[in-house]
Amino acid sequence: PIEKALEGVDIVMHLAASSIIEFSYIDPFSYFENNVMNGIKLLEAMRKITPLASLIYSSTNKVMGNWIIYRL
Repeated sequence: PIEKALEGVDIVMHLAASSIIEFSYIDPFSYFENNVMNGIKLLEAMRKITPLASLIYSSTNKVMGNWIIYRL
């Protein structure tokens, strides 16, 4: 379980999320479970096991939508 993995940890890097937006259209409940609920489970476990640990959260540029890139 995640609690065991957090014992004695000072820094947690959260990299485990689905970043392929198309999958959220195909199976939104699984996508939500993986990205939101599992993130909450991680935060709750951190709060209980190692409340002073730092969290480094990595995201994807997909959350920002489609950007137009202009060359300078």
